[in-house]
Amino acid sequence: MENATPKEAPAALTEALLKHPDWKTLGRPGLFQARPIIIRTFWPEARVLGHGTLVGQDGPRWVVLTDFPLDPGLGLTVGQVLEELGSLAHFACVVQSCQPGQRPEDAGKSVFVSRLDCRRNLSG
Repeated sequence: MENATPKEAPAALTEALLKHPDWKTLGRPGLFQARPIIIRTFWPEARVLGHGTLVGQDGPRWVVLTDFPLDPGLGLTVGQVLEELGSLAHFACVVQSCQPGQRPEDAGKSVFVSRLDCRRNLSG
């Protein structure tokens, strides 16, 4: 990460955090609070694939935990409650990567860490 350009720095930091065994418990008070999400296929089908947790966000780049894998390149519609607005917002997302959880407490469990590229779906 030392030689990362300013544009690469957030991605390099995310990569370093994901490799840290206790990355989810690192202190980040006031910066981000994990949020529940619902994951669906793209419209018009909009079949529910399951629930997950949004654990990190840097603009359109999201880090999501699920108990099922997501295929890279898969298009999704992700719903999240925006408490500040009191409504459900829908985002069009594409799975960039997905890997099994690597923390010691993930051993023997279905934990998957996915990176998504998301945009607000104003029509949904």
